[in-house]
Amino acid sequence: MSKRNGDTVHQITAVGHAHIDTAWCWPLRETIRKCGIDWFLTQKISWSDTNKFPHHTFNWEGLDGTSVFTHFPPVDTYNSQMTANEMKRSEHNFQENDRATRALVPFGNGDGGGGPTLEHIELARRWEDFEGVPQVEMGTVLDFFAKAKDDAIDPPVWR
Repeated sequence: MSKRNGDTVHQITAVGHAHIDTAWCWPLRETIRKCGIDWFLTQKISWSDTNKFPHHTFNWEGLDGTSVFTHFPPVDTYNSQMTANEMKRSEHNFQENDRATRALVPFGNGDGGGGPTLEHIELARRWEDFEGVPQVEMGTVLDFFAKAKDDAIDPPVWR
């Protein structure tokens, strides 16, 4: 939900986001698609200290063949401080850098910390065109997914 001119405006998102590990039940892909959601995003899968997931941008396929375009941000945090080292780590970690050029970076002070600060935004703007740091483009999650899906060449399929 959002507010515009004091009136509540209902918006339906096209991005599914799971922020808890218990959301990884087997019919999740089918549920996402049946709800009209086109894309899926989560960060916590990168936190496994046992199994490193092999993809960051891929088509996630369910038991019935349902597929959802999915992205796991390779920066490996939902609290990025937008430092140059984090941007470089994201670029280095990105498993699909041979077939895609976009990775999302969730930034700000999460878990009740107040979200993005002016400093985070200034750093993001600085990295738009800064030699030695991956190019950053600020935008919405929906914009990211639309561009990332168009940009990805033959993304891998995970079943």
